[in-house]
Amino acid sequence: VALIMSTLNNQPAGNLAIQLVQQLKRNPDMIPPYHHELMKICTNKVNELYQLNYQDLMSMKSGSVDPEDATATVQARQTTINFVRRCCLAYIHERMKRVKALRWKFGQIPPAIKANLTESELEFSGDYSNLLAEFQTDLSVEGPVDITENMHPPQNAFVDVRALVDYGELETSRGDVIVLRKNTTYTLPSKDVSPLVRQGIMEYC
Repeated sequence: VALIMSTLNNQPAGNLAIQLVQQLKRNPDMIPPYHHELMKICTNKVNELYQLNYQDLMSMKSGSVDPEDATATVQARQTTINFVRRCCLAYIHERMKRVKALRWKFGQIPPAIKANLTESELEFSGDYSNLLAEFQTDLSVEGPVDITENMHPPQNAFVDVRALVDYGELETSRGDVIVLRKNTTYTLPSKDVSPLVRQGIMEYC
């Protein structure tokens, strides 16, 4: 870890910030482990650049340096600071967006991905899930409402699907009870199919 930190510390701040964004770009369908080391180094470098700018501004104010030369240096550092901050914020925001997307897709964060989240991200996930549940409860007048189902209007009232596992008995919204057997096709109400597809129990034919 010390060697990795030393290697990263020797790289330009802008390059480090780009690495954060690239980590997510290389893993578009998941949430990779939070890069604590890289984020910490980016934060430290931003603080260092701020401190250098402060020193130069104080020197300019006292007249001990040429304002024209110092101003160009300060502006260059500020450009780097802004770039690194934007990359770090984009990294955090994109991870947050993926946490919310997983809640809508699966109903909860899969254990394999949950292990990659920070304590703050896990707290955010729990709070977001609770808010979504409260909102759905407020919408419930005659029965439970799940707004994460049927994200797109179905083209047909019934769809053809194939069972991917031996699921057993399933009661449809019409009150019918069928037995889902692996590799068997069925024609089911569209609103019953969506959650089962998300869970990997069946697929559209």
